[in-house]
Amino acid sequence: MGRLARCMTGPGKDVPKAVASPLHNGDGGSSPHRAIWAYGYALVPPVARSRMGPMEVLIKSGHATAVLASRTWEGRLINGDEITHILVVSDSPDQNLEVNREMEAELKRLEAPFSITAPITIDGRSRSLRGRAREL
Repeated sequence: MGRLARCMTGPGKDVPKAVASPLHNGDGGSSPHRAIWAYGYALVPPVARSRMGPMEVLIKSGHATAVLASRTWEGRLINGDEITHILVVSDSPDQNLEVNREMEAELKRLEAPFSITAPITIDGRSRSLRGRAREL
């Protein structure tokens, strides 16, 4: 089956250099306020958790690879009754990283239809929102 839709960015889409490299401030050093991005995969119908073992391994591997490269990439698998989500937080809006290609290949192997949201920036102000969410 494969992909149902890809939103705004992805293979074949150009991302401006300033956006594609949020870790650098232009002088070769790291920016003290690097951008953090979030996007998600939506799998409808949902995929049983028991079939997602290889996907969980890919998600853990993507995080470990990012840590070794001093990057940010973290994924979470969330199963619901009507949808399965894979939520990703990264230091790049690029959805064509090796880990993304591997995850998409696994979804195709599972014959799981999926769509991908456009990446959104999470700015420093989101910290206060997280704090409020913990209080609820």
